[in-house]
Amino acid sequence: MTPEERQESLAVLRQAIGLANKHGQTILDDAGKSAAVASTATAIMLSSYCAASGMTMHEAVDLFMSVHKQTMQMVKEREQ
Repeated sequence: MTPEERQESLAVLRQAIGLANKHGQTILDDAGKSAAVASTATAIMLSSYCAASGMTMHEAVDLFMSVHKQTMQMVKEREQ
């Protein structure tokens, strides 16, 4: 990854974090505080967005795994 690609990726990530923070609690509230319902709803949204952008299932799974790993790392660092 070039430095320019890394900067672009970080900009996308920052914008995505903002959207997740803005809408995540609303989704959880609308799901009656059920993490299972909220997670399933967001999985449907993720699948729809990935399909609309032409991503394959493997690319979508790779995206989710990458985000999940980064999120777990951030949580771990926050707890320390």
